[in-house]
Amino acid sequence: MDIAQFLAYAQEMYGIEAEPKLVGAQHQWVLCHPDTGAWLALLLQQWDETTGEYRECMDVKCGTLTPLLAAKPYMTSAIRMRSSQWVGVFFGDDAPAYEVSRLLDMAMELEDRKTATFILDEKPHTPQYEDSALPFARLNAPNSGHVWGSRHQLQMPEKIRDMMQLYDFADTSPAAKAKNFVRQGRFMAAYEDRTSWDFDVSKRYTTYHDLNLRELRGYFSWRTALRRGSVSPVSRSLAYMYVSELLCGIGANSPKDVLHQLGRFEKNYATMWGGSAMLNFIRTCQKDYAILHGFGAEVAKKYLTDKQTYYDGVLSVLKNAASHTDKDVFQALCAFEEERLWSTPVFKEDHQRGEYLFAQLWRRLLAQESEESESFFEKCFGHQETRVWYPLREAVYWEELEATDTDVVLHPLRSYHLRSGHWSAREYDPEEFHRDVIEQMVHGADRIWRKQLKVRGRLQARSYEAWVEPHAQAVLDEYVAQQRRAEEEARRESVKIDFTELDTIRHDAHVTQESLLTQEERESAEYSEPRESSVSTESIQSDRAQGARAEETEEIQNTPDTYGLDAQTLHILDALLAGDDVRGQLEQMHAMASLVAEQINEAFFEEIGDMVVDSDGQTITLVEDYRDDVRERRGEKIGRND
Repeated sequence: MDIAQFLAYAQEMYGIEAEPKLVGAQHQWVLCHPDTGAWLALLLQQWDETTGEYRECMDVKCGTLTPLLAAKPYMTSAIRMRSSQWVGVFFGDDAPAYEVSRLLDMAMELEDRKTATFILDEKPHTPQYEDSALPFARLNAPNSGHVWGSRHQLQMPEKIRDMMQLYDFADTSPAAKAKNFVRQGRFMAAYEDRTSWDFDVSKRYTTYHDLNLRELRGYFSWRTALRRGSVSPVSRSLAYMYVSELLCGIGANSPKDVLHQLGRFEKNYATMWGGSAMLNFIRTCQKDYAILHGFGAEVAKKYLTDKQTYYDGVLSVLKNAASHTDKDVFQALCAFEEERLWSTPVFKEDHQRGEYLFAQLWRRLLAQESEESESFFEKCFGHQETRVWYPLREAVYWEELEATDTDVVLHPLRSYHLRSGHWSAREYDPEEFHRDVIEQMVHGADRIWRKQLKVRGRLQARSYEAWVEPHAQAVLDEYVAQQRRAEEEARRESVKIDFTELDTIRHDAHVTQESLLTQEERESAEYSEPRESSVSTESIQSDRAQGARAEETEEIQNTPDTYGLDAQTLHILDALLAGDDVRGQLEQMHAMASLVAEQINEAFFEEIGDMVVDSDGQTITLVEDYRDDVRERRGEKIGRND
């Protein structure tokens, strides 16, 4: 901090301007108390013979130099002043602005304590005319650069002045800032003001003590309008400070009213002006406050953010996949690999098949015995560890509450516990999620299944995904076996014979035959029992099923990968591979060369990653660098043609 910054702080916070110590003095200034005129600080520029430059320093009347202050590298005993109430400060890079500016606050407080107000009885007097004092020209100079002008123009309400004097500089505990905020806030709970607030404040954990007079009056004016139902935007830091006020009970009648007021602020202000960050901040504060004040899990659960609720549900499904449907598990995986899962042809061409394969793969990986201590679920999402929990840590909050051991379980995967006055949380941290493991699982399995099922598009193999390939193949084999069993069962159902009806059929046929025979035929006819067929119905059905499978296998083997291209486009592609000119074929098809080339490039782009053909608008040529790649993928058909 330097002298210029210190003077700017004095002007903004207290409306004090530096004055020369002596008429004509160029390197000495004093800051005086706005009411008593007593010296608060003597600012100096001393010539340093060693560096050949002026060094900035000051004496400030903030009390005795304590050992704590003396330990600061920028602090020293008084440089010019002789009283024990003065200390010396050297400005520079090692003098933090926050700490140095607080020395002026301490000087103001020390002088305010000496000031007392006496009210005397009025005595009759003869009115006398007095001329109004004319302000100096420099105090009324336009565009002086000061927001409030001179100290004669600055109006500090007595309530705000009294509030400033409530700040306890002697309290150096970690909670000092929050305690002072609560003390001052309760004092100003009913205060109202009426000024503008068209300014910006950008400070973290903002309190009244961080604001200058203009910002204080602007905040209280905005709060007054808000309480009366007039909602308008204000600096984000001040809106956060209002939430901290409510959490500390400032402006609320009870803990229940605190939650109610926060809900109103969320609805009336945050949804319009705050954005998602403020909405999440308010809901987190509501959840923490409900837990601290014993409202119970059901109430606190309502204030979980949408993201927390979503991930709790997703992780619960994935951790207990065996008790959930394929669709539920697939949608839970989409929380981490939505784009690839929804776009893969394995799913797009048959939703039920895609859901089953990916869900079953996840279940299989969960069930694998690992040589390491981590399960597959923990490899993906980390451990549900117990960590220290600081409720309302994003707000300025201080309150003395009775510490009674308690457990608040909002979800099987999210709970909070109080033991001996210390809170802990047991939950999964999204920052510990390893999405790359899920991405490898999905991509590696998708590559295997596309190839085996002969669906459109091929994916390049990645060496680091080899771990998932045997699991993906096992799941696919199980799926194919299930499909075959289902088909066989369907065929059996289609040719099923009710053997209980055979005796009735035979009896009816015998009666009919008897009625048609003559007496002579009956006497001479030799009857023989019908011989049972040596071939069982089951064997017939089995032969039919085997024949159908053989036909299906032969059909799959003889079907080349079309990559989604029609027959004419494939014919042109094969001609390009054979080195033929396809200009004539394009004319016969009445097709535009550029469009056909675009279709071919799109079909192979996902697998090869580049354009495999070029077009000049009249014909199409094959890119020689990719001839072997395309031939390899069309090799089955080329081989049969050869």
